[in-house]
Formats: sequence, C-alpha cells, structure tokens
Amino acid sequence: MSKIIRRDVDHDHSCLFSSVAYLTDRANYNEDSAKKYRNLIVDYILNNEVEESCLLAIDDHGFHPSDNNDVTSVKEKYIETIAKSNTWGGQNEMEIFCIIFKIQICVVDIEGDDIYVIGGPYEYRIYIIWTRTHYDPLVMNDCESADSLTDVTKFKSNDFDTFNKVKDFLKNMKEPVEKPQKCTKEEEEQMHLECKTCEEKFLGKSKAVEHAEKSDHWGFRRV
Repeated sequence: MSKIIRRDVDHDHSCLFSSVAYLTDRANYNEDSAKKYRNLIVDYILNNEVEESCLLAIDDHGFHPSDNNDVTSVKEKYIETIAKSNTWGGQNEMEIFCIIFKIQICVVDIEGDDIYVIGGPYEYRIYIIWTRTHYDPLVMNDCESADSLTDVTKFKSNDFDTFNKVKDFLKNMKEPVEKPQKCTKEEEEQMHLECKTCEEKFLGKSKAVEHAEKSDHWGFRRV
C-alpha cells in the first residue's frame, strides 16, 4: 500500500529550490537543479510585472531595499540576492513557482502542526515539509527504499485522500518516538556509506570522515 514518504534534499540554503525541482521534474532532477530553479525565479522577475511587496521577502538575508521606493533598483537588488546560492527561498518564491508551474504548493509545517496551501485554484498540487529551517519534498510510494524514480510527486488538488494521508504523516511526526540506540564503534566501521556529493562509497565511518576532510564533502547516506 502506498504511503507518504519524505525525501531528503541537501541542507545547503537551496532546499526550497531543490524540493520544488524534485517534485515538478523528478526525472531530470540532479545536482544542478537548485541553481536552475533559482534562475527560473530570476527570469520570471525580469520578464513580468511583480508587485514590490513580492520583492521584499529576503530582508532577513541581507536584502534592504532603498528608501526612495525606486522599484527598478528594488528589482535589481532582489535578483542579485536571490541568485546567490546561500539565500533562502520562502513563501514569495513559492508563489512565483505556483504561477510558473500552475500548481498549488502545500507546506506541511511541523512546528505549526498545520498544512498551508499556496497558489491559486490549479488542478494539481505538491507537498513540501517545513521544519522552519529546512524544506524537504513529500512523495507517495510503497516504501522509503523504493526506487525514487517511481515516486508520485504531483496530486490532484481535490485528492482529499492524499491530503488526509499527509495530515496523518504530520501527526505521526509530532508523536514522540523512541530514540535509536547509538551505534558502537565496531558497528560504525561496518557501515556502508556513500558520499552525496561525488557518490564515492566507503566501508566504515572513519574512511568516510577521511574522505570528507580531504574533499570537504560532508554529506553521506547509508547504502
């Protein structure tokens, strides 16, 4: 039976862009997707009339519009800032993605224990989980180990069965769970690990750490 599954994207300040990329174009998702989706935002701002309020979303990340209400300079500053890989995306960027892809984005807020629907009355929607510091895509599949290429990433907006499954997923995440026991050093050295950046594989935590110190690749997954 299919269920809601959380897929991980990198904690690299581009997680919103990666999540939307994964959910809207899973077949072509790769390490360049976040940059590509930032550029979609830039292109949209360049080629469309956008309310100034939509260009003030990243104030907390160093963007301070001029006091002279010069919309052109505000637009230029916004584009310069959102194009940087260390600038977070948020609700205003999601609203633009909704327009570009003609979808709704449902934000599953762990801390707020709620689901917020962004976007107009479009036929399809996607689900993104939000921890207040990170976004990850939510999909439907048989199990977490299933081939991600078989992930169902888009759903009809009137698909209330999926919406209720997402609500149950959120409820289960809020419930306390027993913490896994810490691995022993012997068990750590028997782990099969793969670098998320270059996909090189290692047997044992110490080999993976040695690789990270040499390459500055610090993201690993168990395989």
